[in-house]
Amino acid sequence: ARTLLRQFEGVRSEVEALGNSVRGKLDFGLPTSLFDLVTVPLVSRFRREHPAVHLGVTEGVSSTIYKMVVAGDLDVGIVSSTESMSGLEQVALVTESLYLAYPPSLPVQPDAEGCVTLAQVAGYPLGLTQWPNAMRVLIDRAAKAERLQLDSLFDSNSSRLMVKAVVNGLGATINTYSAFCEPHRAGTLAVAR
Repeated sequence: ARTLLRQFEGVRSEVEALGNSVRGKLDFGLPTSLFDLVTVPLVSRFRREHPAVHLGVTEGVSSTIYKMVVAGDLDVGIVSSTESMSGLEQVALVTESLYLAYPPSLPVQPDAEGCVTLAQVAGYPLGLTQWPNAMRVLIDRAAKAERLQLDSLFDSNSSRLMVKAVVNGLGATINTYSAFCEPHRAGTLAVAR
């Protein structure tokens, strides 16, 4: 009887231990622009804190991430948005400013605080996010309000392509700092607010 009691206690302890550990699968999505500043540190921390959870990571533009959450293909998504995400719980994580990233050879002249006007930006060749990306909507609305025409070299849903284009001297781009923090730190592109 004592042997059975010890075995029962052992099984109960194991079951309780399992109940306290998080297990399973989590599929989440986030914009490609967050890769260096958010994605890699987030995945690293999550793996340390929840080693029994299989993590599925999807990168894409916010509109795609939103659609995948609504369709049930992702459990959670981090998106850039100025719009309501109908039918989903929303939590604001951060508000980021937009920056102009440009090759150091481009004759950009920021003011004393490191800022440029949208009229200045309109004079540079740009690689921009595709419509209806929330950032692109903001940029287009601001340009329209100031009666400006932006010089769009190309549109892309790839932040990495836009950053590489800047680093290779093809033109400038507008994005949050997280999209080009590493090349900026390395000195391969310059930024202005």
